[in-house]
Amino acid sequence: MPTITTAIDRLRKALDATIPFASSDDTTPVLNGVHIQVQNERLQFSSSDRYAVGTYRLHRGEAAESEDEFTADDAANELKATIPLKTAKEVLRTAKSFKRGDALEDMRIEIEEHAAVFTFPDGTSHRASTIDSEFPPLDRLFPSKETLENSTESSVIFNPGFAAKVNKTAAAISERNEGVQLRITSALKPAVYRLQNDEHWSALLMPMRG
Repeated sequence: MPTITTAIDRLRKALDATIPFASSDDTTPVLNGVHIQVQNERLQFSSSDRYAVGTYRLHRGEAAESEDEFTADDAANELKATIPLKTAKEVLRTAKSFKRGDALEDMRIEIEEHAAVFTFPDGTSHRASTIDSEFPPLDRLFPSKETLENSTESSVIFNPGFAAKVNKTAAAISERNEGVQLRITSALKPAVYRLQNDEHWSALLMPMRG
């Protein structure tokens, strides 16, 4: 069975950073959850409600700054699965129940055919059917260059509710006194949010059309 292992605290941060962006709209069931994908040396968590995107990445091997942030067996390479929002919230609640020292212990994510199992070191386990529909390639929405382009526009308009969601998530996962970078490349392209000292999290916010 394909298995991913990571620290409880890292899983908590990943879900804290992505759950707020998942859609609750029943007309888009593929977006009603958190997408998990292993790609070579990266484990990415993603979600979107079509208006904003949240991603959180863990690294291993050469992509990791120091120690591996996750491990995955050979069967888990190129693995992807979308976990229903309800299950993601239950897993997050369990992860948050571990005290700081205990949260450094590893937990397991096992992906079966049409199902996922999250197992914690105290024996707590969450099992859920995965969402079968193909999750959209959200990475393609991020601009290839995060530098300001020539534009005649003097301002960019964002929906205040969606902007508040991004800011609230950044505040929840950032360290004290850590800044948030807002990168705007064009009045017509998504704005990119990143934490000042943490490359794991990024978010997209779609501008409103004037």
